[in-house]
Amino acid sequence: MNLREIVKRFGKDVGLNLRAVRAYAQQLFLSLSLLKKCNIMHADIKPDNILVRKFPDECAFSDGCVTLGE
Repeated sequence: MNLREIVKRFGKDVGLNLRAVRAYAQQLFLSLSLLKKCNIMHADIKPDNILVRKFPDECAFSDGCVTLGE
């Protein structure tokens, strides 16, 4: 399931739970930090490319990653 599907399913008319938003954001920022450390750039970050698992503290990027030469 991706982040867009999560928002449509659980956030319709009310938004997502603030605790879930914080957990997703923390994981995404950590992922971006690790990608930068490895000289990898994600060229297409959007809700459709953010994969979410059953628990709100687990998410990952899909598609669009490239390694940057030094």
